[in-house]
Amino acid sequence: MPFEELIEALQREKEKARAQGGQDKIKKQHEKGRLTARERIGRLLDDGSFLELGALCVSDIPGMAEKTPADGLVIGYGAVNGRRVGVFANDFTVLAGSSATINNKKMGIFKQQLYAYGFPLIWLGEAGGQRIPDLQDAGRMLFHGVGSDAARPGYSHFRQVPYVMAAMGDCHGVPDWQACLADFTIVVKGASISVSGPRALGKAIGQQHSAEEMGGWQVHAQVTGMADQVAENAEDCFRLIKTYLDFMPSNAQELPPKRPVPGCSDARIQKILDILPEKRTRAYDMHKILACIVDGGQYLEIKPLFGKMLITALARVGGETVG
Repeated sequence: MPFEELIEALQREKEKARAQGGQDKIKKQHEKGRLTARERIGRLLDDGSFLELGALCVSDIPGMAEKTPADGLVIGYGAVNGRRVGVFANDFTVLAGSSATINNKKMGIFKQQLYAYGFPLIWLGEAGGQRIPDLQDAGRMLFHGVGSDAARPGYSHFRQVPYVMAAMGDCHGVPDWQACLADFTIVVKGASISVSGPRALGKAIGQQHSAEEMGGWQVHAQVTGMADQVAENAEDCFRLIKTYLDFMPSNAQELPPKRPVPGCSDARIQKILDILPEKRTRAYDMHKILACIVDGGQYLEIKPLFGKMLITALARVGGETVG
């Protein structure tokens, strides 16, 4: 076969992967007010920076190749504000973004690469859980699924690079576990995080609960404390991801990036005396005190709705990241 024909065949396969689950599935995703996996990656990363890996991967179950472009998980390198990152995005248009043997291996191998290269890891989650036909017996689960040498690193985090997970839709199965592993977890309003979905739970216990009741933003921001921040929408979520990464080094071998101190910072410290009461028995707003101390009065609060008696935040003092 001439090289030209091989190149054309390769381009056709790439186009199939970029088409995701097809126009009908993409339309349904948009009707729910949600972006597709590839749209999310495009909105988050710097223009033209995405380098996809594993685009030609498909399910290894006979007859499923045409139904599983990229096997429902889009991964690759990119840049956020000029810094190299690795991004994972569940493709809900492909069998609800469910996890399976091939995308498990994609996940594990790519995580190992990110640890080795020292790039931050970002997960954009929305998935329906495990793809049971792919992982329905113990042998496939152990040797080709979560227990395989390739997939196992996907279910661990070695604290070598910053790890951000954003729940951008209903997250069951793998993205639920990634939310537990991540250093910084964001839940978009309208999304949810739970091990199983309402349908599976209803069959198991005979009770019906909505995804919001099981693991919506209020559950994880106010009750479990798993959500470090809540986003109003996708764009707000991307802003939070970028803000968090701006405070973080790319990996454990680097220092956090230093930023110029805003000119107004010195003047702010003088305002503390106007906020702090002379009597110790009087209450005052500690958020206002923090705004006087940190550079530019700007900080990223962590878990603001959980354990409200204690404020935790990332900020800068003298241009250096502090917690």
